[in-house]
Amino acid sequence: MRKIVVGFDGSDHGRRALERAAVVASEGAELYVVAAARISSFLMRDPAGGVAAIEPAEAEARASNLEEARTLLAGKGVTNVHLVEGRGNPADILVQQASDVGADLIVVGSRGQGFAGRLLLGSVSTNVVHHAECDVLIVR
Repeated sequence: MRKIVVGFDGSDHGRRALERAAVVASEGAELYVVAAARISSFLMRDPAGGVAAIEPAEAEARASNLEEARTLLAGKGVTNVHLVEGRGNPADILVQQASDVGADLIVVGSRGQGFAGRLLLGSVSTNVVHHAECDVLIVR
């Protein structure tokens, strides 16, 4: 494996995915950690007069998640890390990032949603599996 993309949202499932990706990346692979902020369903005005596509709380959470990922990976000795701030649907961002960098693997956590939750909301892992051009590892 040369390039691995992992989704990280700060959840326990995300941490498990990040830890598994760190183990795989420890063999010399580049690791791309992706945290996505969803685009607002309505546009918000920012104080500078422009229009923000994401809510400030989403942007702050995304930055915090990436900093947490950096700290966790540094503690495990993983140094070849790229932090990616995505904007939009997390599954789409992960698939696009993997395509952009020519990733060999995408690692995602499984939220453990029941059938009804997946049916109504879909899931990041399900969408990634259906659209990725590379291998996908779903960590439980």
